[in-house]
Amino acid sequence: MTACARRMSAEVKGTVDVVIVGAGVAGLSAGRYLLRSTKQKYNVTVLEARSRIGGRVWTNLDAFPGAVGGDVDCGASFIHEGGVGNPLRDLAEKFNIESKETDYDDMVVTRNGETMSSSEYSLRQAEYEKMIQHLEDSDFADTEDISVRAALERLGYGERLTDPLLSWFISDKHDDSRGASMEKVSVGVDEYQSFDGEDRFLPGGYRQVPHSLQRGADGEQPLNVLYNQVVRRVVVSHDSVTVSTQSSQFRADRVVVALPLGVLKSGDVVFEPALSATKQEAISKIGFGLLNKVVLKFDSVFWDPKRTFFGHVSEDISKSGFLTSWMNGHVVSGTPTLIGFITGDSAVDAEKMSDDAIRDEATDAVRKMFGSNAPDPTGFCRTMWLSDPYSRGTYSYLAVGSTAAHRAALGQPEDRLHFAGEHTERNHYSTVHGAYLSGVRAATEIDGSQFECSGSGATN
Repeated sequence: MTACARRMSAEVKGTVDVVIVGAGVAGLSAGRYLLRSTKQKYNVTVLEARSRIGGRVWTNLDAFPGAVGGDVDCGASFIHEGGVGNPLRDLAEKFNIESKETDYDDMVVTRNGETMSSSEYSLRQAEYEKMIQHLEDSDFADTEDISVRAALERLGYGERLTDPLLSWFISDKHDDSRGASMEKVSVGVDEYQSFDGEDRFLPGGYRQVPHSLQRGADGEQPLNVLYNQVVRRVVVSHDSVTVSTQSSQFRADRVVVALPLGVLKSGDVVFEPALSATKQEAISKIGFGLLNKVVLKFDSVFWDPKRTFFGHVSEDISKSGFLTSWMNGHVVSGTPTLIGFITGDSAVDAEKMSDDAIRDEATDAVRKMFGSNAPDPTGFCRTMWLSDPYSRGTYSYLAVGSTAAHRAALGQPEDRLHFAGEHTERNHYSTVHGAYLSGVRAATEIDGSQFECSGSGATN
């Protein structure tokens, strides 16, 4: 038997050393769960490539220095489906994190400089929803591996898909939540499950969630996070795992790999022995989308301060995902900011544009929504998640060629390795609460095992 072997009926002895790769919400929730274990004592070390925790949850404190409430959530914005049962809603209440309900119908949409009436908006939204319902009632998901767009065209919607207003609804309601266009998203069976309740934003910034997990409740041990540790190699032997960064080595009994799917796709981290063919296929097949934000700050609010969302319909449907959906930052933080979204292929192309070009395009979009007299912005920031080597995208989606079984394979443990991240969640992927739940699952896999060991120690 190895020095720290799994045993289903043995008295647990010693300390189990666990290294967690990645201090996003998935990695932090795994670590917090293990530290709370009453079954076994764990020595947990979290390795983070960045100089901050949170991963794709990033409240940028330096977006607009000196501005009151000038912090910007450059990553996740919402607790999606933030009703009863959502673990992040429970966490927010436990740590006294303020959250406010979001109303997606609180939207003003403009086209050709004119505001769309509420009746026309409702009519077109109903048309979009009827189209999607028709798709869901079809048998394409069970019979063919094709894209959502291809399926809609076969159902007779091809000409309607060229309508600029319907294209805006598709971008805002479908593409944004996947970070990918209908051409890339599979019509296959989607096993996503929703919690009840509306989405909620956090006025104090989403950073409060990962920081609460790292810090713990009163009296709890904080998680030991080591920063600027870029993991290069993970080597599994018969009795331990060695994790090598650019500067150190760490030895553990178990490792939780909580890297984004984009990083796994890049091959920047080498696994020895190689991950199973099943897991490698899943990494390759599941899609990893992209949504970026552009934030413009102004001296004062010149738009409706109480409205949450704004939309701008482009007559060029190729630009439907390019700064056509906006959020009122004043509602979130009290700061006179407008937050524009760029998704899918438009987001990929936009990362090749200069800051000046993006700022000009965003300012032009604002003037199309609020009039040509809208002032120049006094502050600007943008995200480039695809270019970030520690994310390489934003969240996963069911791509053409992938199935729910591929997603399940992403979360399967292999030897001493356990896997977490929103992409490993079969039912709650692409969300922060999915990331949280995946970390808990990986931790329960470890905590459900029993070990006989003396504690090898994570050392460098």
